[in-house]
Amino acid sequence: MLRLTALIRSAGSRLTNSNGIAPNNNTLRSMSDAVTTKKEIIEEISKNHDLTVAESGRILNTVLDTIVESVCDDKPVRLSKFGTFERFQSEGRNGRNPNTGAPLYIPPKKRIRFKPYSSFKGMANND
Repeated sequence: MLRLTALIRSAGSRLTNSNGIAPNNNTLRSMSDAVTTKKEIIEEISKNHDLTVAESGRILNTVLDTIVESVCDDKPVRLSKFGTFERFQSEGRNGRNPNTGAPLYIPPKKRIRFKPYSSFKGMANND
């Protein structure tokens, strides 16, 4: 269960510059305006269901951790009207080093795929 929480916390470390100092508030504010954050989702759950922010956070963390654990155990996660998360094995292939142009072999690896359902695609395409 802690895997996703650790991933989300580690993503916050990317918000620091090379000196380990967080950028000014204007940078962070403009980034948060462009995306919906986990914090905003938690606040929305809290507001819509008369829960505390802490309770809403625990619920969201449980949902996300369950999705991550299931996918990591090779069990697809299907959420109606949303989509499917699944893990798959990519095939090895030949590629090129972008810096030198030298050919190289890219080994197979496990990857994650999200396939949105048609209802989700339809809503996304009807702006």
